Amino acid sequence: HRPFQCRYCPYSASQKGNLKTHVLCVHRMPFDNSQYPDRRFKRSRVDSEASGNLEDPAAVKPGSSTELTEEGSAAQ
Repeated sequence: HRPFQCRYCPYSASQKGNLKTHVLCVHRMPFDNSQYPDRRFKRSRVDSEASGNLEDPAAVKPGSSTELTEEGSAAQ
């Protein structure tokens, strides 16, 4: 997945720094950070579920080793 698209050509990059290098070297244009928002913290719920990084404790399935007891400690 390459979310950082060059404004001047079809090039795209997976990391903002790679796009910056491309724009500076190939197009010899200044890199405008405001035109390329950071995307590293924008994960969809589907991505979180697939990686197992759920932040919602209510989403933990009953009977799992991470299920919380009423006291708030992990069930054994």
